[in-house]
Amino acid sequence: MISQIPQRKLEFNPVFGAILKQIIGRDPLGLHSIFSQKRSIERGNAFKLKERAPIILAWGQGQFLVDLAKLCFESGNLTDPKGIPCQDNPLLFAHASPTLQTHKELWLNNIMKMV
Repeated sequence: MISQIPQRKLEFNPVFGAILKQIIGRDPLGLHSIFSQKRSIERGNAFKLKERAPIILAWGQGQFLVDLAKLCFESGNLTDPKGIPCQDNPLLFAHASPTLQTHKELWLNNIMKMV
């Protein structure tokens, strides 16, 4: 059941956090993201290749991801996306690889039911 996946505040490795802050600092408009306006041709080509493949949203629940998540939703390329939404913000989704193995399996089982 989707509600069984823990809805925690973001807790991540400090090294990863420092690297992510550097990327966001260098790339405030989300150019690193496939959903950036500057990558629209690349994104369009990627979506044409896999028209029947499901789009799974699973970037995590950290508030620092909201602006990048907005890029995704504003891109116009989402058709019936799948994901386990965060209870605190509809733009955020449970990460595909939570810390505990049992939570990973729960996430995967829930996504499999959706697709």
